[in-house]
Amino acid sequence: MSEAAIPSDRALRDAALRVLADNRRGDATVPSPGLYPHQWLWDSAFVAMGLAAHDPGAAAAELLSLRRGQWDNGMLPHIIFSDTPDYWEGPDFWRSREVTGSPSGVDTSAITQPPVVTIAAETVAGRLPAEEGRHFLESVYPMLLRYHAWIYRERVRSSGLAVIVHPWETGLDNSPPWMELMKRAPGAPVGMFLERVGLGRLNTKRRGDTRKVPLEERQTNVETLRTKALAERYRSWGYDSGVILARSKVVVESVDFNSILVRANRALDAIAEALDRRLPDDLAAAMQKTEQALESLWDDESEEYFSRDFRTQAPMRTSSVVTFMPLYAGTCSAERARSLVAKLNDPRRYATPYPVPSAPLDSPYFSDRRYWQGPTWMNMNHFIAEGLRGAGYLDEAATIERSTVDLVRRSGFREYYSPLTGEGLGAGDFSWTAALVLEHLAE
Repeated sequence: MSEAAIPSDRALRDAALRVLADNRRGDATVPSPGLYPHQWLWDSAFVAMGLAAHDPGAAAAELLSLRRGQWDNGMLPHIIFSDTPDYWEGPDFWRSREVTGSPSGVDTSAITQPPVVTIAAETVAGRLPAEEGRHFLESVYPMLLRYHAWIYRERVRSSGLAVIVHPWETGLDNSPPWMELMKRAPGAPVGMFLERVGLGRLNTKRRGDTRKVPLEERQTNVETLRTKALAERYRSWGYDSGVILARSKVVVESVDFNSILVRANRALDAIAEALDRRLPDDLAAAMQKTEQALESLWDDESEEYFSRDFRTQAPMRTSSVVTFMPLYAGTCSAERARSLVAKLNDPRRYATPYPVPSAPLDSPYFSDRRYWQGPTWMNMNHFIAEGLRGAGYLDEAATIERSTVDLVRRSGFREYYSPLTGEGLGAGDFSWTAALVLEHLAE
């Protein structure tokens, strides 16, 4: 698709469908062939949500294709690798096949992403004819149940909240709160030395992403060195959750992951009910505890939500767009929702010409072009609009949705956008942008 503006809803829909068709590889869709030539967990979930109204059969196949990557313990990895060799953090980096319990015949990463897949499954089933919808749920339910059971067995602690152990597990890879925490994590020694002595260009040359997208639109070299070094440390520990939780300095009770988990838990419960099944009692009780515990991440002083450092139990007091995610979970009170909406409408913070920025304007991290440190993302706008609608802020939800679709009209199906100028940034012909435009237009 050309990145030129699209003049009508019909043309925009048709162009979005072409992007998804071009990015499809069998039953799975890659985010963007050049920069992301493999299958990502929550990307496929967003693709399925967008396709559901137009081709629910393809949407169902997208989600079912994730079964091939599920580990014996139930984990769904954040990447399932194709045979395409052109990726800088590929199978040779993760070495998943060396780990007992990894899937046979396919290479994957060894960490996860937010469980949007369960929400997508409920959406897709609702778009299929009744008999087909039930058959789809029968097929996908075992995968989803095993995945939620893994989250609660290996990642949920006494607080009731799930912990995540790497910035890539949140999906917001270099979000400011995480980058503050990552300052305590080790970096690759040689790479960090090159940065200190002013030879960072040598690190840039080794990066695969900056051959396709300008460095100013990606993580900094230091951020990349730290995140990769952390993953390498987990690899040396055999990706053992018990060892990681005991030894890692980067363990977080994440606002966004847990907000999505709350919605996903409700979807899992609804799927079980549709199939006349009953969730295991211990899982159902743990899921209810997560819903109650999410509100413990509210900070009275700043009147916003912060993720929490599991080690110290201290709030990670660096503002970011995740503060709005409990709206999506539907757990926050009317008073807290009003406070969040006030921040959303504050021109000193989040009320930019092309909302919603991934970091507020008054953040020391803010850059309108730097990946998750300022740009506007379609998926976060989707979560926020859904949350606002659920909280009764219909006009605000509609404004965000209109602005989001207009961004795509203006700048094409890009990975993310400048909240100040509307310029499209990152990868082009990006799948979840196309898919979520389809969902907005369908609504």
